[in-house]
Amino acid sequence: MRRLVLAIGLILVLMSTLGITEKLQLTHASPYTDIDVNIAYDMITNGSFPDLVLLDVRTKSEYDSGHIYGAVWIPIDELETRVEELAGLEDHEIIVYCLSGGRSVTASGILDSYNFTKVYNMLGGISEWESDGYPTWIATVHNLNSTYNYDTIQAAINANQTLDGHTIFIDEGTYYETVHVSKAISLVGRDSKMTIIDGNQTGGGVHIMADNVLLCNVSIQKCRTWGLNSAILIEESSNCRILDTIVINNTKGIFLFYSTNSTISGNLISNCEFSFGVHGEELIDFIHSIDSSNLVDGKPIYYLLNQTGVAINPSTHPNVGYLALVNSLNVTVEDLELTRNWEGLVCAYTNESTIRGVSLVKNIVGLHLTGSSHNTISENNLIENGFGLGIVGGGVALTYSSGNSIIGNQIAENNYYGVVVDDSSHNSIYHNCFVENKNKQILSFKSTNIWDNSVEGNYWSEYNGTDAGNDGIGDMPFSLDANNTDHYPLMGVFHSYDAPASFHVEVISNSTVDDFEYYESNNTIIMHVSNMTSNQTHGFCRVTIPHTLMNVTNIEVIIDNGTTPLLYHNYTLYDNDTHRWIYFSYPHSVHEIDIIPEFPSLLILPLFMIATLVTAIVYRRKHTSDHFLF
Repeated sequence: MRRLVLAIGLILVLMSTLGITEKLQLTHASPYTDIDVNIAYDMITNGSFPDLVLLDVRTKSEYDSGHIYGAVWIPIDELETRVEELAGLEDHEIIVYCLSGGRSVTASGILDSYNFTKVYNMLGGISEWESDGYPTWIATVHNLNSTYNYDTIQAAINANQTLDGHTIFIDEGTYYETVHVSKAISLVGRDSKMTIIDGNQTGGGVHIMADNVLLCNVSIQKCRTWGLNSAILIEESSNCRILDTIVINNTKGIFLFYSTNSTISGNLISNCEFSFGVHGEELIDFIHSIDSSNLVDGKPIYYLLNQTGVAINPSTHPNVGYLALVNSLNVTVEDLELTRNWEGLVCAYTNESTIRGVSLVKNIVGLHLTGSSHNTISENNLIENGFGLGIVGGGVALTYSSGNSIIGNQIAENNYYGVVVDDSSHNSIYHNCFVENKNKQILSFKSTNIWDNSVEGNYWSEYNGTDAGNDGIGDMPFSLDANNTDHYPLMGVFHSYDAPASFHVEVISNSTVDDFEYYESNNTIIMHVSNMTSNQTHGFCRVTIPHTLMNVTNIEVIIDNGTTPLLYHNYTLYDNDTHRWIYFSYPHSVHEIDIIPEFPSLLILPLFMIATLVTAIVYRRKHTSDHFLF
């Protein structure tokens, strides 16, 4: 007996050495379990088994004629050679079925022998399933190269049989899924109005992470996405094409992130909180073919490359849905409203250009300059946007950009950051109004910039300094961080008003300036002001007047036709030979302010009476097109 036991032991050792025991599996945690179709249906639908897998082991023709929705198809005669396709599911619930229950018994045993611990054999197969009135499904997603069919787009992409260069054709229907594309494939819908990817307000969208991907003829809707994720996101990929899609009712529409040479054409984007955007650092990240057949809420996308000396305004480019300037020179952008995109305006490797009178509101980033130099962003641009995003969130974002002038803009309210500067120095940023930006006024990385013009800086809503010098400039500098300081912070908001012959009168005031008028006939300025806050007791104006408009020895300020006395005035505050600065303060209420040249005393009263009479007759309120109101 001892010899027999010893012999058997030696045989087992030899078999192990030869690999013969590979099929002699160890004792399992439990063998497979038989269940009827009612228990199977309950397991599928009750939500208690979120990782449950359905395995159909019939032939392809049987599977294609109707199966349980979402079932993985591996025919019984291929199960052992393809069992690696189920790797990682060894401890997941797996329901195995066939036509009537015979093949599923064999398949369940095979899975049991490969250490799958929660295998359930559905007795009676799909025949019993249908007899009890439970639904079956015919696959609607087709790999045209392999002839395999799938219930979901993601299952078709993930399948081992789907290779680079394959085309996945998607039938009409609504697909409630998030699609991740990691292969160089084509996703083609049957009809862009009827083939729908729906995020169901919880996620969704198509995330492309491979080169040479085509997406066309689909609708993408109701995707509630955060961070970079969008209805369509192309991330770090090249040579991708998005054609003839409908992107509707999403948080974010189409976003290209560090991608190159994309082709975007014929897409309709509507009713998205942030419709379109392109982000990168190097010039190649912005080289794409994006034409004006793409529409944002019915307005064309203008993605302009290699432009020189062009003007972009409502006459040359009406109804702009999105605007980007790439590798361009000496471009003038003015009088546009750019809203509800990732970026209101992108200037990538664009130099010596001018942006003025532009409203950048309700974008993630108002204005993004990347690799751009010596541009002027001035004259009352309104920059008020929604969210921050990493290092590019806020009103104005500068990346690898220098020598730009950002002057006279309202960067106020709702911006996550007022200005974000990343590795961007030697930019001049002054006469701007920074008010109540959500996180902080600036976010700076490896950057040192100029925040004043050696006379005046910016208005900062959180600056709490004093003005003992009575000049409208804070007594103490405003430190933004260790490398950035506004040495002349403004005690009021900056305004710039047009006067004849393209001259500007600049006003810094802690009052609301309701209107401004310059009368060329008698060189008189008339303004109306009111309280900026309800508890305000006094106001001031610091006014810069070009000599061309009012070049006399003395200037007089009269409030309410002389019925309201000035609290303080200094009419010789500063003069640089081309402009004169004056300052005056007053008790607060609603006032008319008249700034007049002071003539000899015998002429002052008659001239002033005439000016007042003319003003009363022809008075008209005038606002600059993008007047700052608070």
